[in-house]
Amino acid sequence: MFDIVLAEGWLRLPDLVTCAETDSDVGIRVRAADAACREAVWTRQHDILRRLARSVRAEVRVVALTGLVRAGQDRDAVACLDDDAPLVRAVARDAARRLGIDVREHYRAAAGAGEPALGAIAGLAETGSAADAPLLRPLLTHSQSRVRAQAVRGLRLLEAVVVHEVLPLLRDPSPAVVREVATALRPLTVPCRQTFRGRCSATPGCSCVGPVTASCVTTASTSSCALL
Repeated sequence: MFDIVLAEGWLRLPDLVTCAETDSDVGIRVRAADAACREAVWTRQHDILRRLARSVRAEVRVVALTGLVRAGQDRDAVACLDDDAPLVRAVARDAARRLGIDVREHYRAAAGAGEPALGAIAGLAETGSAADAPLLRPLLTHSQSRVRAQAVRGLRLLEAVVVHEVLPLLRDPSPAVVREVATALRPLTVPCRQTFRGRCSATPGCSCVGPVTASCVTTASTSSCALL
């Protein structure tokens, strides 16, 4: 039905913007945003594109940012480099490169700030290398659990996880942090070799029977013992 409404041109630009911002159906939001942004590009109403680029809906922000790029407003798109949404960051990075902006340096500076945005941490993991890991390690003890979780994920993506640094976070009060740590540690674990009977005492709650030659970890996802 909404496609028919669009095809017939029954909605004006303000109506399309309202649908893109408030409709409960994600499909309608995307189609309304696409129609609104196309018209805004054709009529050079860049303020509409900027408004939708600030939407709380990531799928709307992506469409609006693409419209800004098509309209030649790359600098407006660059303002979204630290967005929470991966697709939004990708569009913003393309715009930044066209302007000659070093996106890796941007993310390095942003991640090293006192209160880094989650998108900046994720952006560094997407564009950086293991050499950038020292910027993320201090964030493992950040007061905000979302930052700690993103830092663990970033280290995993950079292939720079150091076991003894993230291991204590298995007891973090935030389930999101524990999940990220368990995911980061999983590729680094090997099954325990059972050569004698006896319950492992390295980790409270571990049900493993066998020798412990390193650290026995009870992961959040499997509650299984592993050697690191």
